[in-house]
Amino acid sequence: MCELSIAAIGSSRLVESFSIIGARTVIVDDPKSEEGLAKVMEAIANYKTVIIEEEIYSNVKEKLESVLSGMRYPPLIVVVPDLKNRGTSRLKDLHELLSVAVGVRLKWPR
Repeated sequence: MCELSIAAIGSSRLVESFSIIGARTVIVDDPKSEEGLAKVMEAIANYKTVIIEEEIYSNVKEKLESVLSGMRYPPLIVVVPDLKNRGTSRLKDLHELLSVAVGVRLKWPR
């Protein structure tokens, strides 16, 4: 049987539900603290897939991008919305990336 290498990072206990699929759960109380950042970076370094709540992702995004760019085989990062916000800012990020990729500002009906 193949062992899954998945970590789920979140600030609420709801992230523990990902343990059903075999993910190791990491609860980060304060993503802005050094301890919280260290927990996130440890998971990034040790797992092939990382499921991360959007609130935490937005706090560590810049640091995360610099770390991932230096990795030979970076993990798959899956950003999921948290319960506090209904929407996600990842769609805006993807819209901007796609616009840069095709060379024109894409129209986006909201």
